[in-house]
Amino acid sequence: MRDQLIRVLYLHREVEGSTKRLSDFIKSLNMQILKDPLNFFLCVIVKGPSGLNINEITTKLKQSKIKIESITEMPDDGFDLGAYYRASKIITPEPTLFLNSYSRFRNKNALQMLSDAWNNIPDDSILGTSGSFHCHLSKRPLFLNFRSLLFLPFSIYWNKSYSFEEDFPSLPNPHIRTTGFICNSSKLNQYFNKAGLPRTKRDCYGIELGKDNLTNFFNNKYILSSR
Repeated sequence: MRDQLIRVLYLHREVEGSTKRLSDFIKSLNMQILKDPLNFFLCVIVKGPSGLNINEITTKLKQSKIKIESITEMPDDGFDLGAYYRASKIITPEPTLFLNSYSRFRNKNALQMLSDAWNNIPDDSILGTSGSFHCHLSKRPLFLNFRSLLFLPFSIYWNKSYSFEEDFPSLPNPHIRTTGFICNSSKLNQYFNKAGLPRTKRDCYGIELGKDNLTNFFNNKYILSSR
């Protein structure tokens, strides 16, 4: 069993209500070190459309007992996954828990349990806090009954704009969710160097549950089938 240092990477997006979400996250992270000191440090990625108050964020973090690695500002594009990609290019190659603005630790042993689970699997793996069998249907009926005629314009738009038949597998489609996961940051960077920065929501769906999703990349030993 390894005892590796784990980086907690938190994505803070500066929008309305984000200050409270940051405070709630810091409280939940402080809860992880109340009983037994854990071998981890924190990296914060800051992005968003409103004015970035780095000094306020730094002050909030320094008031805690958390070991801070870095606080880095990034462009507000590419969705959460784009921020993870950019972060993976600049942080050192360590096992990293990738979290977004809404992430919280719900009990005082959560990070310890994740750390224990990570240290008991090969270090070239990926570990998710949640997973899914979800898939995108390649075709949706235009209407099923009279009532669904109300949604006909949306149904036509959906079938025209989101034809996922070629790029998205059908059920079962097991995959981890693309926030709240641990992997070595260098492997995530390797994936995005092949998959590219997500530009649209469809790109994000592809990274989570498409044929060349992040889970399959690790299962296939870092090979993307379509590249």
